[in-house]
Amino acid sequence: STLPSSNLGRAIAYARGQWPLIMRHLDDHRLTPDNNIAENAIRPFAVGRKNWLFAGSPAGAESSAAIFSLIETAKANDVDPWLYLCHICRELPAATSEARLEKLLPWNCAPLVPPDYSSLLSRLITKIKRKK
Repeated sequence: STLPSSNLGRAIAYARGQWPLIMRHLDDHRLTPDNNIAENAIRPFAVGRKNWLFAGSPAGAESSAAIFSLIETAKANDVDPWLYLCHICRELPAATSEARLEKLLPWNCAPLVPPDYSSLLSRLITKIKRKK
């Protein structure tokens, strides 16, 4: 038997009080009892932390964090990060409402298809030839 006022007694009482919260992850298969997914997603950034100490300014650091968040969120939603960044750079200027911005979030994007570089290249070559 353990005294309720001992360290072990307080720890047991705390755990028993948290039990409904601990068991919550069983109600929804998307919930996990740990944050390993998030930890694994940020590990590359934590490893490179010293490389990014000199972001130039606090605004530069915030911009980097926003880009890293977009990349990792795209990966977490099975969206190719490069295609996603290209997509939002094309579509963001036209997103003038909250609803249109919502459509640009990775989990709302339709499967993104790589651009047809051959047609882009041929158009570029045609433009260059016209200028000569």
